[in-house]
Formats: sequence, C-alpha cells, structure tokens
Amino acid sequence: HVMSFVAFGGQGKSTLVNRWNARLAREGYRGIRRVYAWSLYSGGASEGRQVSADHFIDHALRWFGGEGEDPTQGSAWDKGERLAAYVRKEPTLLILDGLEPLQYPPGPEMGRLRDPGLSTLLRELAADNPGLCVLTSRLPLADLDEYLGPEGTYAAVDLEALAPEAGRELLRARGVRGDDELNEAVANFGGHALALTLLGSYVAEFHGGDVRRRAEIPSLTEGTEGGGHARRVMASYERMFGDGAELTVLMYLGLFDRPASSEALAALRADPPLLGPVDTKSWQRTLHRLRQVGLMARDAGPGEPLDAHPLVREHFGSRLKERSPEAWTEGHRRLYEHYRSAAPDLPDTLAEMEPLFAAVVHGTAAGRYQEVRDEILRRRILRGGEYFLHRKLGAFPAYLGCLASLFSEPWQRPMETLRPQDQSWLLADAGSALRALGRPREAIETMETALEHFVKGRDWDNAAAAAGNLSELHLVVGDLARAEARAREGVEHADRSWDTFDRIVARTQLADALHHRGDFAAAQELVEDAEARQRAQQPYYRLLYSLPGYVCCDLFLEQGAATAVVHHATETLEWATAQGSLLDIALDHLSLGRAHFALGELGSAQGHFDRAIEGLRTAGQVAYIMRGLLARAAFRRAAGELVTARRDVAEALKLVERSGFRLHTADCALEEARIALTESKSKGLNAADVDAKIAEAREALRRAHALVEEMGYGRRRPELAELGRALGESEEPEARA
Repeated sequence: HVMSFVAFGGQGKSTLVNRWNARLAREGYRGIRRVYAWSLYSGGASEGRQVSADHFIDHALRWFGGEGEDPTQGSAWDKGERLAAYVRKEPTLLILDGLEPLQYPPGPEMGRLRDPGLSTLLRELAADNPGLCVLTSRLPLADLDEYLGPEGTYAAVDLEALAPEAGRELLRARGVRGDDELNEAVANFGGHALALTLLGSYVAEFHGGDVRRRAEIPSLTEGTEGGGHARRVMASYERMFGDGAELTVLMYLGLFDRPASSEALAALRADPPLLGPVDTKSWQRTLHRLRQVGLMARDAGPGEPLDAHPLVREHFGSRLKERSPEAWTEGHRRLYEHYRSAAPDLPDTLAEMEPLFAAVVHGTAAGRYQEVRDEILRRRILRGGEYFLHRKLGAFPAYLGCLASLFSEPWQRPMETLRPQDQSWLLADAGSALRALGRPREAIETMETALEHFVKGRDWDNAAAAAGNLSELHLVVGDLARAEARAREGVEHADRSWDTFDRIVARTQLADALHHRGDFAAAQELVEDAEARQRAQQPYYRLLYSLPGYVCCDLFLEQGAATAVVHHATETLEWATAQGSLLDIALDHLSLGRAHFALGELGSAQGHFDRAIEGLRTAGQVAYIMRGLLARAAFRRAAGELVTARRDVAEALKLVERSGFRLHTADCALEEARIALTESKSKGLNAADVDAKIAEAREALRRAHALVEEMGYGRRRPELAELGRALGESEEPEARA
C-alpha cells in the first residue's frame, strides 16, 4: 500500500522515482486511474526548519474532492482521513517527495512526522489502499513501523551507495575516461549519486574527462553524511567558476528555500544587481551550462521557476553568507519586499497566503523580525485577534512554521530583538499550536516558558491565561495533580489582574481540575463563585457560557441536575449561535445531548450529539471531540446500537493515540467494559460467548482501574465501583480508598 525510499541527500531518491514514474506513463500506468505527485521539500537541507504540509493537503483535498470539498473544515486529523478516503475511491498513484523537513530529526522521536494531517493520511493508506503511495525521505518513517514485515502493507527501502558498476556507468555517462581508476573514484566518493554526477561533469568540463585529475579536488573536514562528498565537488566548481556568471546564478538560488520564480530573480537582478550584472544572453548561456553539469535542474520550459538540488542551494547560500553578509541580507530584503507585494493584502486562501509565508522566511533572514511579526504575521496572516490562518483555514502546521522563523531556538527562545511582550506572545501561541497538533510534551515546555515570561513582566492577564491553558493541557495528558496546581496559580494571577472575565475563567478551570480529581464540593463552590461574578459583570448574560458554561453543565450533570442543564444550555446556545462561535455552539449541543439522554429523551439527545460532534470536528478541538464521541457511545450503547457505540470508542482511542491525551484512555476503557457487559446480555449467545464477553469487560475494567489510580482520576472511581459490582467483582483496595 505504501512504499518509501530512504537515503542521504543526493543519493538519487527523487531521480529513481521520477524515472520509474516516466516509465509507468509510457506503459499507460498499468491500471492506475489517477496520478498525483507533490514535493514536500521546501526547507533546504538544514535541520530544525519547521515546514508544514498544509498547502499540500489543501491543494490535494480540492483536487481529489472537487468543488464540494471545503479544505478549511475539521482538524488536521479529519483532513488526513478525508483525503485518504478520496485517494482510495479508485486506484491512485500518490507520490510524496522529500518528507524529511516534516519529520523529527535524530533523537528520541527520529523519523516521526510532525504534521498530524500527513501522518493520518499515510497511516490510513497503509491500512487500506487499492493504489500505491510512494515516499522519499532522508529519514526512516517511524509512523508506519507497525505495517512493516513480510505480511505488512508498508515496505521501506534503504538506498545504499551505488554499486561500483553503476557508479562507473554514471561517470562514463558524464564523459569520464578510465578503467580501474573509475572504481577507485566511485569508492573515493562513497558511491554518492549526486557527488558522482557532479564529479563526472567537473572532470569532463575542466580536465578533459581524465579521471586521474579527481585528486585535485580537496577533501573537506565535514563528514560524508548529508552530502559531504557532493560539497567537495561543489567547492571545486566554485574555485573554477571564480567570480563568473555561474557563481552569481548559484548564489542567487542559494537565497531560496523553494524553486525561484523569474519575478523573484528579477528583484535580485534589478539595477543595481545584487551580485553584479549578467546580461540576458549571458544569463541564458550560464543557465544552460549549469544544467549540463548537473548543478541546476533541467529546463522545465519558458517562464518556469529555476531550481537546484537542495544540497546545491544550501551550499551556495552558505557560501554567499560567508563571503558577503551584506549581500546575503540585502538579497533576503529584496525577496521580502517582492513576496510581501505579491499577495493580496488580506489573503482568503492558503494558496493566496503562500507569498506571505515566503515573506516571513526572507524577512526574518534579513533581520526584520519586529516588522515581520507586526505587519506580515499579526496583521495580514492572522488578521489580528481573528487568528484567521488557523481558526478559519485550520492551518495550524503552517502557523507553526511561520512562528518558527521568529525563534532562535524553537520553541524556547524567541528572537531577542523582538519586544519583550511579543516574545511572550510568541511562546504562548506556539504552545497553543503545538497542543492543537497533538504534541503535548513540546506544548507544555513552551507554555511553561511563556508563563515565566508573563510573570516576570507582571502581565497578570496573560499569566492567568497561560496558567489556565497549562492546567487544561496537564488535565488531558493525565497529570491531574499538576493540572490542579497550575489552575490554582491561574486563579492567583487572575485575582491580580483587572479583568473580571479572567477571574471567572480561572475559577472554572480550577473547578474542572478538582471535578476530575473527585473533589465535587470544592468544584461546586468555585462554579457558584464564578456564576455570581458573571451575573455581576454581565447582567444580560447571567449564565456562564463558552468553556466555563460547559464546565458548569458538566458538574450539574454529575449531580443529576439534567433539567437545569437543559435550561442553561438552551439559553447559552442562542447566544453562541448569534455570535457564530463554532466551539461554543458545539459544546452547548454536547451538554444538551447529555442532558436529554439523562432524562431518557433519546430522540432529542441523538440530534444534539450528532450536531455536537460535527461542530467539534469543524472547530478542530481534539480533546472535546473525544468527550463528544464517548458521550455518544454511551447513548448508543443504551439505545442498543452496540456496533456504532464501539465505532465511536475506536475513533476516540485513535485520537488518544495521535494526540497523547491520556486522560481519555481511562474513559475509553471504561466504556469498552460497559459495551462488553451489555453485549454479554444479548439474546442468542451461548454460554461460551457470554463468558468471553464477561472476560472482555473485566479486562477493560482492570485497565480502567489501573489508569484511574495512576492519574488520580477520582471522578471515575464511583463508576468503576458500580461497574465492578455489575460484573460480580469485589472492589479493588485502591477503589475503596
């Protein structure tokens, strides 16, 4: 179903796939109905560069889904699943080239994809795919390890160095002469495809094809991994070109992290040219020569962007920065001005925003950090507090990529030239984006740093918000003790601020943490305090709404006050609908679904549950999607719809696995036990089947017990005890305690 080719940069991965694809095309694609190829590599060869798959997923959803597809809807996981469903409709060849910028570098998580949408797409295709997905990367793809093996649906091929005979043929094809020394040349350059290609062209160009002259190419101190052999040859080309037009073109390309359009190159060549004049005739002759020796990609046609291998771009870009820092900065300044002018003032789609993303990269490379933050990112990409890029377009990965350019060390050190309050803002926003992308460990570290910044600056409003966000994150990852501690800190900071709403939110966040820990009385007291402040602050909105309103309704339902929840959520739903808040509308529907279910009004409950989950998916709120799925699973179980109930739990578990939100692992195990117990009472089961279902329920209950005690999830202890009695088990000592 999925096949990947893994090798160092320049080893020939893309060339191999391109040639194979061309051969398939000549053969009519052997029954494949659609072919879609995309290069994800736009970040050079540097590690740590934050790149997103948002543009690819946006374009692919539109291409596969047609006019009815809205690629802005749903979370990153939803988009990945939707795209996989489109790809699977008929046999499709999907080629994704250059995954490494989207993978974690060497370390504990090496090879795992940072982008949840892309990870979901590939996992879905590995599980079921009538066509083929072909990938290339410098790193193994850890996301698909479970599909490896003789009977697996994923094959990973490590492209080793070229065999001696293949290396000899490559050198001969570039015009190199020799016999035994060809084997030595292949060995000297590690069988590296790009290095041998450049070596062959270099020896043919400057030494008449005599392979013995390769000894004049000095070794460099850098290692051979990551293209070191190829850099040796590029350094020799640089000496031979001198300060000629060839070096000028290559250094221009070194300023780009993507193919260079003619318009962007015109900005560098404009009077006065950045690196000296090159007339039109010389320019075209130089391009032809660079293509011949393999330092530039083949001509794609008039007006098409110019491109080179990422190793070539990076090498000559670094040389420009070393030789002339002033030209490096001025070149990025010109490209910044070009790209910022190439986009609409306020773009409406990801495609329209692409020039602004490039402007962020070049503007920060030119040192214009504050201007990029204020004018490009804050005003034009986010539209101020509207947060248009991710709230309306759902492009959290793209947003994180923009933020990365404003950090000297993602995600801990923003650029020091930024205003202190903007450094704190960047940290807080990066933490929120990481959380939304299912990267809780990184999110917690970043949010902790943001909180320190806010407290140091005595910015109590934002300190309260940061502490509250940390509390919510600690809660869903299953660290309830820290969730309570951060929520208490949030209340302290909110009480130092002037904003009454901050105090209301902080108290309901603490109430939520205490509720989950099992301290219902303290949670109730805090909610009553928040309600009183709400009535005093906004007499026309006398009820808690949005997330505080959901916490309030959640607590009421725990106490059996379902009728009160119906009245409360019905009124706040009207307010949320008038405001058009997707999350608030969805949460009110979830509260109403749970309340009507508790009252036995199943018809009303079903409609609210369905609208709630649809809205939560559209809003992309993963933690609340899980809550909605588990609540609907309980409803479906009670209604006898056991198959769909299991489906909801399975989806919730999939989200737990992707997001790292462990709190809901216990909820899933508890619901699995209830479903199995219900199935054991089904008519027509023989004794063996009944015993098997009871055993399944007890095993799920055991897992739930262990998780609840590990996390201190006191809210679930009464339910565990009740289910244990229903299964005829005595309570565990921890549960009795």
